[in-house]
Amino acid sequence: FADLMNDSRTYGQLQTGQIIRVGPQEYEVALAVVEDHHVINQGGVKFYVLPSDRGFNIKAFGAVGDEVSDDTSAIQMAYTVASGSAKLVYWPTGRYRTTATIYVGPLVSTDGDNASGVTILKDHDGDGFVQSSSVSFGTNKSFAKNIAVLATEDFINTGWGFRFINCVDMELDNLL
Repeated sequence: FADLMNDSRTYGQLQTGQIIRVGPQEYEVALAVVEDHHVINQGGVKFYVLPSDRGFNIKAFGAVGDEVSDDTSAIQMAYTVASGSAKLVYWPTGRYRTTATIYVGPLVSTDGDNASGVTILKDHDGDGFVQSSSVSFGTNKSFAKNIAVLATEDFINTGWGFRFINCVDMELDNLL
């Protein structure tokens, strides 16, 4: 992600619709006039993050997972992009500090590498992770698995770690 963001190429050097690969992640060059882009580089080029076989990787949106950086905006953007499209949001191993509740819309699933390796550090007084109105369609069920939520010392007794509202037939596995 950092390589793409530090890229100073401009629209004169890249073509709209061009696919840029950064490691295993692919990004598509967006039109200069769009407002629905996901990320932007130093050269001012707007990009859409493309899902991989594991879904939308939160690191492709700028999440760092070093327990110091505020990853809230990047994580929320991944869920916003995936929302309503029955897409998966993937969390690689890391400790992701959040300063606001992460809201997950319907039809979106969450998958972490493993609950001992993926942690949301809740550094605020709200809920850590809220999923609402998840429904299943045939054999396609929304799920949340392999993530832990820990509150930082200042917020240990506030809010929920996970909250699932009006979720029907949703799979929950290995949530701590």
